Amino acid sequence: MELRSAAATDALAIAETQVDAWQTAYRDIVAGTYLDEMSVESRRSSWEYRLGGRVAIKPATFVVESDPDGVVGFVSGGQNRGELSDYDAELYAISVRPAHQRQGLGRRLLFECAAALDDQGFGRLVLWELAASPVRGFFDSVGGRVVGDRPIRLGDAEYPGVGYGWDDLGVLASQAD
Repeated sequence: MELRSAAATDALAIAETQVDAWQTAYRDIVAGTYLDEMSVESRRSSWEYRLGGRVAIKPATFVVESDPDGVVGFVSGGQNRGELSDYDAELYAISVRPAHQRQGLGRRLLFECAAALDDQGFGRLVLWELAASPVRGFFDSVGGRVVGDRPIRLGDAEYPGVGYGWDDLGVLASQAD
C-alpha cells in the first residue's frame, strides 16, 4: 500500500471511495434517500475544485492506494472552518473503502495528515462526526476526545453530531511513517 499526497487526477477515485464508504457506514443512520442520491460526479467536481488549487488555501490531502485496486482511502484537512475556534485545524474528511478497513490505513492517513498540518504550524485538531456513527470508536482509539456537539445537516435532515479534538497535533504527527 502506498500513501502519497493527492493530486487533482485523484478526484474521481476519492469521490468513489467517499461515496462507497458513506453508503456502507451510514446506511442505518442517515436517510436512505440522502445516501442513495450521493453522486460520484458531484463529489468529483468538489474534489477537483479543492485539489486543483482553486480554493484559497489548498487542504492537506492524502490517498492510500493498493495494487490492483487503486485508491482505497483518503484524508483531507486544513484550517478550522469555524466551529470550536480554539482548535486551529480541522479534519474535513477521512474514508477507507469497506473492503480495506481494519488494516491500519485510517491510522496511517490520519497521522500523515496530522504531520502535514503540524508542519504548516497548526497546533490543535478538531473533526465532526455523526453521534450515531459506527466509526467513532476509531477516533477514540487514536486519542480523540469529545469536545463539543452540534447538529450536522445532510440534505434536508439534521443529525446529532459530536466534535472530536486533539489538543496537541504534534502527538498525532509523531506517529506518521
